[in-house]
Amino acid sequence: RPLRPGVVSRFAQFTVMARFLILAAFVALFAVCFAAPSNDIWTNCGTDADHFQIKNVVLTPDPPVRGQNFTVSASGHLDETITAGSAHLTVKYLGIKLIDQTVDLCTLDPKEFGCPLAPGSYTHTQTLPIPPVTPPGHYQGTLQVTDQNSSEVACINFDFTMAK
Repeated sequence: RPLRPGVVSRFAQFTVMARFLILAAFVALFAVCFAAPSNDIWTNCGTDADHFQIKNVVLTPDPPVRGQNFTVSASGHLDETITAGSAHLTVKYLGIKLIDQTVDLCTLDPKEFGCPLAPGSYTHTQTLPIPPVTPPGHYQGTLQVTDQNSSEVACINFDFTMAK
């Protein structure tokens, strides 16, 4: 049975949004692994025992704006060698779970942050476009990064409203 007019375009918009959220989540992952969360839309859900201690983060614009680039520039200190690990990301839009995914930490950006990852200070800047079709509304999520021993490396929560 053919789809009603407008259904395909809404599906296409959702597909673009899903791709954006996945990309944004990985940017957030880089920010967690190699950066610090902002006090406005990001909070550190980790502990003093986390292996990556967040020092600084700058988000531009804060909060993100539809149709504009979003830049995360962040830094922190890693206290152990990471030889393997995972990142678990959950993203909700208006309370509906859109993403619940675990990825191999060492394959996210192997050229810049491949395993093994040595202890030391790290700074990373990442920019990504936010599509103009991004639905306005309330976004929440958590990103938890663990190492080869299943110990927490870092954890962030994010909570913001994308304006119209």
